[in-house]
Amino acid sequence: MIISERGVHSLIFEVVRSFDAGFYECIASNCAGKSKFTLQLHVLAQECKRPPYFIEKPAAIRAFEGETIKMECLVPAKPRPEILLKKNNEMLNYNNDKIRLLQDTSDKISIFIHNVRKPDDGWYTISAINEAGIASCHVRLEVASLVKTQMSNTKQIKVTPNVGSFSVFGRKGLNMQEVSSLETYQHQPPYPGLLESEEL
Repeated sequence: MIISERGVHSLIFEVVRSFDAGFYECIASNCAGKSKFTLQLHVLAQECKRPPYFIEKPAAIRAFEGETIKMECLVPAKPRPEILLKKNNEMLNYNNDKIRLLQDTSDKISIFIHNVRKPDDGWYTISAINEAGIASCHVRLEVASLVKTQMSNTKQIKVTPNVGSFSVFGRKGLNMQEVSSLETYQHQPPYPGLLESEEL
C-alpha cells in the first residue's frame, strides 16, 4: 500500500499471480464515518513461449536426377514456428509441384523435393521462427547426372586359324617359305603365357 502526498492510496501487486485473482474490498473510515467499494481482479495466464531449436537435423543427401528426396528434422517450439527454406541464401517457395513441406503436431518437419535436377544441387537452409526466437540448420544436396551407356548388339569374335588343317599353295605350287613361317606360328601359343591342355 502506497499513500502519496495528495492522499491517494494505491494497492500495488509487483508480480501478479493467478492466485491473486478475486474480489477486493477497500474500506476507508474515520470518526465521521466510513466508505467502501469492491472490485474484482482478473489475472490472465500468459502463454508459455519457447523458442525453436533443432533436436534432429537432416543429414547430407546424394541423389540422381529424377529422384525425389526428403529432408527431415525435429523442431520443438511454442507457439508453432513458421518454416522458411533457402537455397544458397535465396528464399524458396514451397507447397508447389516441386517442393512440398509437411509439419505435424509432433514438431516433425518433412521437406520433399520432387524430380531433382543438377541445378537443385547446393546448400539448403531450414529456419524455424516464432515470437520467442529463431533457429536454423543447413543441409547439403548433391545431384548426380545419369550416364546412359548403349550396348552394341554385335560381338567381335577372334578366330585363331589351325595351321595344321590346311596347306598353303601359290600359283607355282607349294610355297616352302610360307609353310616354314606357318610351322613357326603353329608352335607358338595363340596368347602369351597361356598353356594349352592336352585334353582339349
